[in-house]
Amino acid sequence: MPTTSHQDVVLFLLEALLAFVGPRRLGKALMAPIKLRTQPRNYREPAVLFVMRKNIAYVGEQFWDGADLVMEVVSPDDPQRDYIGKRRDYAAAGVSEYWIVDLVKKTITTLKLVRRKYQTHGVFKRGEITSSALVKGFEANTSKCFAAGRA
Repeated sequence: MPTTSHQDVVLFLLEALLAFVGPRRLGKALMAPIKLRTQPRNYREPAVLFVMRKNIAYVGEQFWDGADLVMEVVSPDDPQRDYIGKRRDYAAAGVSEYWIVDLVKKTITTLKLVRRKYQTHGVFKRGEITSSALVKGFEANTSKCFAAGRA
């Protein structure tokens, strides 16, 4: 189960994303729990997910059939789930960008999908500004992000 710190970081990321994409009417963003279908009978629940307006048909009532950007906060009990398992599933599902937010390492890794595999767009540390490869102009302040996670 997510911790308070985990949820505070998720809320920070969602609010930052909504503040950018909302006024520009770029698409729809939500936070867990909402299911994202990654294969015909496989689902994930990303911490934050975003779909661009041109792909709004992905959005369903019970689950989403796709997403353009997902963000996950690394679970301390099983970091490999976020770094390996979810990375594999999101790439297979065609998610264009994947952010891995690690509260222990204090990094945000942004990955962009190239030929069905993720390549590192950047690894951002405290004091740096995380940028999106997909949503041009969207940035998140890593220091504020990690500060949000202090209970």
